[in-house]
Amino acid sequence: MRLPTLLSAALFTILALFANIPAGRAAEDFAVLLERANGAYKQAEDFARKDVPDAAAFALDEAIAAWGELANAYPDPPAPYAGDRQWRKMLKNISARLHKALALVDRDDPDSRAAYETLRPIRILLHESRQRAGIVTLADRILALSAVMEVLWPERRNLPDAAGKTERNRFRDMVGALNRAFANIRKHAPAAVAADPSYRRLMAKAEKSMPLLIRSVESGNKVLFLNILRELRSVERLLYFNFG
Repeated sequence: MRLPTLLSAALFTILALFANIPAGRAAEDFAVLLERANGAYKQAEDFARKDVPDAAAFALDEAIAAWGELANAYPDPPAPYAGDRQWRKMLKNISARLHKALALVDRDDPDSRAAYETLRPIRILLHESRQRAGIVTLADRILALSAVMEVLWPERRNLPDAAGKTERNRFRDMVGALNRAFANIRKHAPAAVAADPSYRRLMAKAEKSMPLLIRSVESGNKVLFLNILRELRSVERLLYFNFG
């Protein structure tokens, strides 16, 4: 359980400054607020995944405040989310998950794993909201990359040798899907993201590593496959954390 600290008090003081923002804000202001709320959520999710409950609790405090501010300012979403008729229901779901996760990490016997599993679906809830609104963003393309990685990562030690042709075809399919997911991100990245140095470094790493991963499958090189997949998983996680 967290001890009362000046840091905690300062956090709530800072967040209070953002209260009472006029409801009639422009769409770009909505986008900024949504990005801040999503960023706070992702930080909390990452701390829970890494089993750092105190940090997760502080991040969840911020996420709860940010999502609460968004819900108060936008009980109905502006464009381009205006087509989502389940917006309010989604916001209530997100709020419930954030509060539940906070209760799990802010106790004498914190359960970071349970908090992480509680938070993970929020990413899908946001994706489904965009689907209902009929929009596709870079976050959705990064989600597609993560979905492929979730299938491939558990197989990281299961690469067959060069003689296992049938099973090797399955790995070819998975690696091909991963390659297409990276290409889709690269093709559709907004100009501001494409110019971001961090994004460029991550995508350059993926572009360098993907041919090696393909080569490892063709040769049955299990060590190379494992090492390169680890690198690409790190790229995927950083793309999500910074741009998803």
